[in-house]
Amino acid sequence: MRSYRALISSTLDSLEPPGDQRLAASVLEPAFVHPLFQRVLIDVVRSRGNNMPVIFDEFFVRLYRLGMQSATAVLGTNPDIAVYAKIFTSGVLPLAVTLTTDKIYKAFLGQDKATARGHSYTAHAWV
Repeated sequence: MRSYRALISSTLDSLEPPGDQRLAASVLEPAFVHPLFQRVLIDVVRSRGNNMPVIFDEFFVRLYRLGMQSATAVLGTNPDIAVYAKIFTSGVLPLAVTLTTDKIYKAFLGQDKATARGHSYTAHAWV
């Protein structure tokens, strides 16, 4: 676990842009690497103190594909944002769901942010 932590920390340090810029988010498909590596990745990202959100794009994992409702059960942690698309209609209809923490949800409240979100899968990605 220490070697995972060291590898992830040094990689994030090398990717961090200079100056006031910072990495925006950690986006991962939660079933491509060993669960311990991903759990350590999430712990390191959250311990850095820069409020970088952890986003699960559960494209391959899907609901119950691993025998559990989602990858959160495998990793033992919840993401800040979870994105599910194509899993409900097998890609026949453009249906997607985004789940977030209350903190992130509240950041999108208000008239000026009413269309500041959307799924690219529905061909209406508003950002």
